[in-house]
Amino acid sequence: MSIRLLFVALCLGPFACSFEAPQGPPRVATSDLRVAADADIAGAFLGHVFDIPNAGAAIAPEFAGQPIGVRFVGGRSPVARVMVAGATFETAVTFAPCEFRVLETSYPNPTSVRIGDRFSVGRCEVVVGTSGLPTTSSGEQRPVQLVFGAASSTPALFRVRVERDGGVFVWGVSWSRVGTVGVE
Repeated sequence: MSIRLLFVALCLGPFACSFEAPQGPPRVATSDLRVAADADIAGAFLGHVFDIPNAGAAIAPEFAGQPIGVRFVGGRSPVARVMVAGATFETAVTFAPCEFRVLETSYPNPTSVRIGDRFSVGRCEVVVGTSGLPTTSSGEQRPVQLVFGAASSTPALFRVRVERDGGVFVWGVSWSRVGTVGVE
């Protein structure tokens, strides 16, 4: 039996053989990822509460200076639970601009925020701390922030990985691709 046939037999048998070209030295992300929120981005963070200091005025004037919490709880038709001053608002979300329509409320003052009311924050973005993250990483804890109009959430830690092509993935419920950054 020739050496070539023996090699093929071993690769097809109990041994795994790789025929891929070497990938070269590791690359690193050159910047943080900043991406406009949309239904797919919201889906990557289902169930997580983003705490946003001093953003209550975006909902109603009486909440000025109050911190809010935003939790995405729905998928393709995004639903967010917005919490402020002990009240919870279940909202339907549309993006670009970022607008919330109240579906349910636990707020006791029905003259202030009612079912059907809308509030807009202009823009919703997600910032993922990818700068310097090597592409060889299987995922590292990195800060992620939700930008809610002019306010940003307190950074939350998520497992993040960057692929060799710059694709950024965040582990929420599963790995979700959230955007692309430059790598060098």
